[in-house]
Amino acid sequence: MSDKLNQLIELLKLEKIDDLIFRGACEDLGFRQVFGGQVVAQSLSAAMQVAPPERVLHSCHAYFLAPGDSQYPIIYDVETLREGRNFSALRVKAIQHKNVICHVTASFQVPEEGFDHQSAMPQVPGPEQCIDEHEIMLKVAQTLPESLSEKFAQERPFQIHSRYLNNPFDGRKLPPEQYAWFKTNGEAPLDLQTQQCLLAYFSDFH
Repeated sequence: MSDKLNQLIELLKLEKIDDLIFRGACEDLGFRQVFGGQVVAQSLSAAMQVAPPERVLHSCHAYFLAPGDSQYPIIYDVETLREGRNFSALRVKAIQHKNVICHVTASFQVPEEGFDHQSAMPQVPGPEQCIDEHEIMLKVAQTLPESLSEKFAQERPFQIHSRYLNNPFDGRKLPPEQYAWFKTNGEAPLDLQTQQCLLAYFSDFH
């Protein structure tokens, strides 16, 4: 497992302050604001510790209300909205400086058989034919001030290969779609909760 992936997994392990209250550290990605994916993933980590252990995450919705401060920890306040026969609904408030910066609502379900359906995967080039985002980041890092260059060039917890990638300093018109291949930068733990939190974290990348 890479150092960055290991650090991310540790970041998702929250400090339990009370039965429904948790505290999470913040990572500094070179920006003052907290990365939104971190807030969602940590919120789910908190909810998973409150939900009945036999129920697994079924869905979640996140509402970002204010920017977070990457220099301070975040308090996660979990509330159980409903306990049904098969479903639990929880809401997590992410709080900094006495302000709610994000609301995450999550439902948990008892595993059961049901219909299985999904959209057909589109025909897209394989990852080796797509753009390695880390290589692009290394090139961009050479043009930035030293304080930002180090952050851009550092190893990341995910390997990402995208079909299209725009230069933020020289943008151009691209198709209204995006395809990306990604995987963890190293072997991730196999437990479902960790993998769901990692996916939630990654969901804010694109």
